[in-house]
Amino acid sequence: MLDQAWDHIVARNEARIWSLATQGTDDWPTVRSVVLRSADRVAGTLEFHTDLRSPKVADVQANPRAAILCWLPEAVLQIRMQVNVRVDAGVDVQSKWDMVPIHARKAYGIMPASGTPIAMDRAYVTPADRAQFAVLTCTALHIDLLSLGETHLRATYSRQSDWAGQWVAPLPTNRLYRSYEQYILAIDP
Repeated sequence: MLDQAWDHIVARNEARIWSLATQGTDDWPTVRSVVLRSADRVAGTLEFHTDLRSPKVADVQANPRAAILCWLPEAVLQIRMQVNVRVDAGVDVQSKWDMVPIHARKAYGIMPASGTPIAMDRAYVTPADRAQFAVLTCTALHIDLLSLGETHLRATYSRQSDWAGQWVAPLPTNRLYRSYEQYILAIDP
């Protein structure tokens, strides 16, 4: 299962949008969607880009432990990871900035900064600002895979055990669910 999951992650087709959960600087859990930019199976890392002034950056600088989650509807596979997050910016990420398409650079430099209260719904501008570009590198420590195919399967893996797998009892069912929504409706009508 682990190889299948990493194949999906590295391909970045279905595994493009992830949820990143951190402990906020106010001690509350906070979750947001992030876009996977690259992954390295050998290193066990996933890379996401963000604005350096984003609240998630402050979160992981205060506490680098986080969780990420991705649901792959076609594969009927949930991928959960516990990760350590490193933030890189400035000259360390210049080569990555150079690879960001011109039209996408406006995501890094919004004024005022993301999360700042504004007077009206469109009272912000989106200039591209390389100085605000940051890369979040998530190093996987623990991976939990749940396949909701014809037979439900669940396995966990950890870096500490050199990624040796351990089968874990999944939620039992005798149905094949083609989507996560179908599964949720079946267990919580």
